[in-house]
Amino acid sequence: MKAKESSIKKAQSESKKAESEKEASENTSATNSQQVTQQQNSDSYQTQTSTPIKSQSQINMERGYDPKGNPVMPGQDHAPGSDVYGNPDSWVQGQIDWAKSQGMIDSNGNETENFKNWVSQRDNAWDNGQDDFPDYDQNRQW
Repeated sequence: MKAKESSIKKAQSESKKAESEKEASENTSATNSQQVTQQQNSDSYQTQTSTPIKSQSQINMERGYDPKGNPVMPGQDHAPGSDVYGNPDSWVQGQIDWAKSQGMIDSNGNETENFKNWVSQRDNAWDNGQDDFPDYDQNRQW
């Protein structure tokens, strides 16, 4: 009789063990299924809400300006004196290079103090009736 009880308990134990393994397996599959569903929902949410990021030059072009913010000429794709990328065209670049070589502007494109002083003195001379004021000379302190 003891052997019979022992075999019944062993069978019940194996049955419970198999049942708990089945439940664990089902829980794992359910969890995996939920994770996949959540990932798919997350991916579709990101796809639906993401918009392309525009650069400042693209925004400028949409608003009628070249990539560097200069107003575009009507019917053109660039500002006067520049190319489509907002860089000075060759003639304008030549003028900038000449002004730099003459000491009128610095490397940043700003007027030098010496040139500003000359302009001021020239304007004062013209206002006072002096028509023969000398041309700008970078070697002379104004």
